[in-house]
Amino acid sequence: MSIEVELKAHVRSPENTKALMDKKLIYKGSFIKKDEYWYPESGSAIYRNFSKSGLRIRKETFTDNTGTVNETVYITWKVKEIRENIEVNKENEFIVDNFGEFKGFLALLGFRKGKEKQKTGFLYVKDRLKAELCEVKNLGFFLEIEIIPENDNEKTIKAARDELFCCLSTLEIGKEELETRFYSEILAENWLEAR
Repeated sequence: MSIEVELKAHVRSPENTKALMDKKLIYKGSFIKKDEYWYPESGSAIYRNFSKSGLRIRKETFTDNTGTVNETVYITWKVKEIRENIEVNKENEFIVDNFGEFKGFLALLGFRKGKEKQKTGFLYVKDRLKAELCEVKNLGFFLEIEIIPENDNEKTIKAARDELFCCLSTLEIGKEELETRFYSEILAENWLEAR
């Protein structure tokens, strides 16, 4: 399990933000991330102890800055905490080789497929910071910035939070653009509003 400190912000001008990222950060490549969220059956023992965000199966196609393409399937579940508009997540993640067989295994355990999400974008880095400018299908453009700190003590988290806010400012995005909800929550709310 790792700790990640991250923020997510709405991007109103993706072209300007990308131009600033090209100047201030190091471009690593582009990606397409297709996510499926799986949930245990309500009332089961697993359900009572499972994150409301579900288990994410991510099929990621990453094209690095040399043109090399890699496809990877990640299985992730998180315990999310918000501290001063910043996510501090306990994240568990591993890679699977056989996407279809793993989904069959989840179904056997009583999990059911729920929401889907797709995002495309660009990955940048600088020191220990990772930044993604992405377009989430049906939601628009977002900037995601994250740091994986060496521990989760308050001093370390505060230093990481300060770094994230500094990067946000450097990319000329105001704190009023911060978004603390999971994408799946926003998608569900938008779906309800459209009804």
